[in-house]
Amino acid sequence: MTKSIKAVLNNGLDSMVRLTNILRKKEYRIKDIHMTSYENSRCVDLLLTIYEDEDTGVKRIINQMKKIHDVYDIEEVN
Repeated sequence: MTKSIKAVLNNGLDSMVRLTNILRKKEYRIKDIHMTSYENSRCVDLLLTIYEDEDTGVKRIINQMKKIHDVYDIEEVN
């Protein structure tokens, strides 16, 4: 089963790489990443689609993402 999570990150590729590296180290399986940046904005929208199973619930992933200082406004989309 897949779930989608939307988050707002600091503008720049570094924030997205930092987030995906942390999720990879925690062995969360990412299916799709979509990043949208806006001109003259300090933030970007990131849409992650992850595989959810019994061990890796979407709430655990959201809690892990909240610990990263570059990430704001996290919510489950589905």
